[in-house]
Amino acid sequence: MHRREAMGALAAFGLGCVYPGQAAAATVGSSTGTGTSIQIVQPKVQTIPGTARERKNFEYRIGRAVLELIQDWYGQGDLPVWNRALADIDMEKRVVNIVYWVMRFIPDHEEVYPVDPVWIMAQMMEESFYYEFAVSWAFAVGICQFMSVTARSVGMVCPENSDLKQSELNKPELASALTQLQGLQKQRTELINSDPTLFKDPQSKLQEILKVLAAGGGNLEPELDLSRLEQLDALDRRIKEARSSYRSFLQANYENRSIFNPQDVRFFYRFDQRVTYRKPVQGMIQIMAENLRARNGNILAATAAYNAGLSRTYTERSGYASYGRIPPVQETVGYLSRIVVAHHEMSKRIQ
Repeated sequence: MHRREAMGALAAFGLGCVYPGQAAAATVGSSTGTGTSIQIVQPKVQTIPGTARERKNFEYRIGRAVLELIQDWYGQGDLPVWNRALADIDMEKRVVNIVYWVMRFIPDHEEVYPVDPVWIMAQMMEESFYYEFAVSWAFAVGICQFMSVTARSVGMVCPENSDLKQSELNKPELASALTQLQGLQKQRTELINSDPTLFKDPQSKLQEILKVLAAGGGNLEPELDLSRLEQLDALDRRIKEARSSYRSFLQANYENRSIFNPQDVRFFYRFDQRVTYRKPVQGMIQIMAENLRARNGNILAATAAYNAGLSRTYTERSGYASYGRIPPVQETVGYLSRIVVAHHEMSKRIQ
């Protein structure tokens, strides 16, 4: 991304969505307000009401605000991620359950760093639009879009560490496609690293060849270059096939099951807990609390870290190191800008 584009995208954060200049009295999640405000650098203060009655009321208001926003934005046409009409989905049941778990787990991590429940709902909306069986291109799964390695690090069962027998699975012969995919991706990386100029900067490679030819021929190896390009094409085809096979494996074990059916839930808890609610919500709040602590309350850097990795939000620049930065990654900048707007729209609907 060019600097001008990055600056333009980040400027969108200031369009009335982030509330600067409000002192700590403007507490996120305050039960005395009609909504929640978000400061770029969040103070370490409680984000949900203290009493059970106020907390339940706030939980209800968040749920209604989310559902109103979805109706206002997507009452006509298909929903993102779902690619189905809102009328065909029991979104209320999903949102009510998800908000319940969000409110349940935020207090468990307040000592690490308080997390704003409305921000989490906006972030989850961007991650999956609350679709439990959402599967990304990179095989992030569920409402919180956990990669398997991250999910397992916070105690979730995934297909790779499931104790289910092959006889209990659909299309078990495709389960090994993930290991195959990972091996092919490693081969691809090694091949590209064997001649970075050929694969990453073909114009420079062409100039290099032309210079050698102009000087009388030299030691050109066109057969080797051609062979490497053909190897890359072959690897890309096999990677695509392995990716398709593993997606088919996952979908075969999600299809015709429901997270609202107790028997199916028992299966998911042994096969892939990422498609359920409790553990993914708990894991997301845990990671966001840790990211906020690591970035001194900078909600934008903490959220960017959830998308791009905490290390990418690190900066050595004097004065900024403790707060981190938003990495210059177009996907992450777009991800953040949409969460900020969704948070603002949810907040103003809280009554």
